[in-house]
Amino acid sequence: MWDKDLGMWPSVVGSVLFLSSVEFVLSGKWHLPKQYRQRDESFLNDALSYGPNVCAIQEVYRTGEKFYPDCVKSRLRKICDRPTFVRYQCCGGYNLVQGEQGCPAVRPLKNVRETIKDLKLNEFSKLLTNTELERQLIDGGAYTVFVPEDEAFEDLTYDQKQRLFPWTYQALSLVHYHIVHGWRNTSTVKEDMDVPTLYYGLKPVRIGRNPIGVYTVNCARIIKPNILAANGIIHVIDKVMSPFDLLGNLTDVIMRDSSQFSNFINVLYTAKMVTYLRDGGMFTIFAPNNYAFSRLPDNLKERILKDQRTAEAVVRHHVAEGIYCGESVLITSGLKTMDGSKVTFRCRKNGYYVDNVKVISSDNIAGNGVFHTIDKLLIPRAVKTMDDLARDLNLNKFLQLSHEAGLLDLLESRSDMTLFAPTDEAFNALPTSFQTALLSEPVEMEQLFEYHLVKGKITQDDMIGDKYLETESGKKMKISVHRNGILVNDGEIITPNEECSNGIIHVIDKVLIPPEYDLLMLITRDKSLQTFLYHVENSKLQSLLLKDDAHYTVFAPTEEAFSKKSTHEMEKLYDNIELLRKNTLHHIVKKIIISRGIPANSMLQLQSMQGEPITISQDDSGNFYVNKHAKIVEVNIIATNGILFKIDRLLQCMCNSSG
Repeated sequence: MWDKDLGMWPSVVGSVLFLSSVEFVLSGKWHLPKQYRQRDESFLNDALSYGPNVCAIQEVYRTGEKFYPDCVKSRLRKICDRPTFVRYQCCGGYNLVQGEQGCPAVRPLKNVRETIKDLKLNEFSKLLTNTELERQLIDGGAYTVFVPEDEAFEDLTYDQKQRLFPWTYQALSLVHYHIVHGWRNTSTVKEDMDVPTLYYGLKPVRIGRNPIGVYTVNCARIIKPNILAANGIIHVIDKVMSPFDLLGNLTDVIMRDSSQFSNFINVLYTAKMVTYLRDGGMFTIFAPNNYAFSRLPDNLKERILKDQRTAEAVVRHHVAEGIYCGESVLITSGLKTMDGSKVTFRCRKNGYYVDNVKVISSDNIAGNGVFHTIDKLLIPRAVKTMDDLARDLNLNKFLQLSHEAGLLDLLESRSDMTLFAPTDEAFNALPTSFQTALLSEPVEMEQLFEYHLVKGKITQDDMIGDKYLETESGKKMKISVHRNGILVNDGEIITPNEECSNGIIHVIDKVLIPPEYDLLMLITRDKSLQTFLYHVENSKLQSLLLKDDAHYTVFAPTEEAFSKKSTHEMEKLYDNIELLRKNTLHHIVKKIIISRGIPANSMLQLQSMQGEPITISQDDSGNFYVNKHAKIVEVNIIATNGILFKIDRLLQCMCNSSG
């Protein structure tokens, strides 16, 4: 039985389905049809909700469109953005019996011809009248017949009308194309399959199913499947079918309509993809019409039409392997195009969309697939310039500031670049005064912009810890690798390797401030580090902290740290220059350390340049410590040649006891 909470379909005996005799809604929001309102409602609930041979029908609100078991396997709250509700019916071939649960009365099976009449499929029934085919459906078999609903005959093409009405009594008509030999239950359809019909030359129909159980035949949706007859099975479909290979393959069909697809045809030739799409298959093509090309900027349109590499990227982004019919899409279907990208095929109230592009004409079938006409190109990232890709990635603040500073042209005109682009949240975290300066002072933004830009295409695979990348500004950006990711300076890469035509974007979660000073100058300029500077100078370590290609992290004790030492301890250091040097080297690590790379409640084990081990740890409150006792009071002060941390205690080394 149908469980409204769990969204389960009732069990169905065999494959017999869907000739309605009683129908009503079981839901607090919906009422019984008028003809049943005076009847005993409890009887109806007991009879149909809990009895045998009952089928649940999912109906789309205010459209009358219905979806049956084996058409949709589970309850969909919305179909094409419209709400749905559930009705119950006796399964096909069964009737109610007063006082009995469910639908226990079994009607005897009739032949295919009589069953079509009973289903009131009048238009198809008329085409059978007084034909040789009618006799076959009465006495012959077994046959599976795909019968279009009556409404499907309202939109016939001229070619379909000609083929439906043969010249002579025994001539084959398009009706024969709707009939195949044998028992073809939908449960036998595992993937797209071609099945020969009774039409000329055994022309096949192509049957397919999507993951949620929507079945199509030549992209006509099977709206009522598996109606059992004595000599076959009937599937009701929503279209009149034509042989999919009559007009040729996909490229043949598209090229015949040059008035609509002349630009796309040119792109196919430029991309050298015509032979591949003509001889291969099966394919689904989202074919942009000429209007779609008219919406492109002139320079991009010219590149797509004339450059082979660009054209091929565009074609591959518009083609998917396999057949994806619009009729099988009830909500959203994800598919992968030939370039490896993922696009979304969606059904909405006003039609079909691929991503956010409207499908103008859907389900145009050909010998090796199907194509859908769209009115806007799906531009692959491999074709977009860096500023377009930044818009796709919602890097709005970066784009706004770059535009105000007149820098956007650089993202379009230059090639082989790597941009480390901060998110909007990263910019919003900057001090208000700094944000104001970026807007009011183009030079400030230009310096920031150039520091986030690196020459060459650098993917994440090219990044190595403790290495530098040279930025457009001439200053260096530090790469550090930790167990949860990769950091550039103190910003983490959160979206890597977004490639476009002229470069690569890595989205980072922090704005990188260009460093102005080397390690020695940072210490020299900081009044709270003057005693440590004295130690550096007397230890003859200035040249070490001046090295341009260094990868050092310095743990610099503040004046407060030195105040915690006794006069005797300090005099001991100053009386022994070698001991002073060892103590100073114990505060320097030949490695780039960023606090963000140290997990909470863990210890990073290192070796100082003096040769003894030191550890860095983070507690539950987010405080960092060196050797458990020295608290880091200021983290990640970035220099041109390393990183500086301020600590509130001197680090003890074994050299003191040995000295």
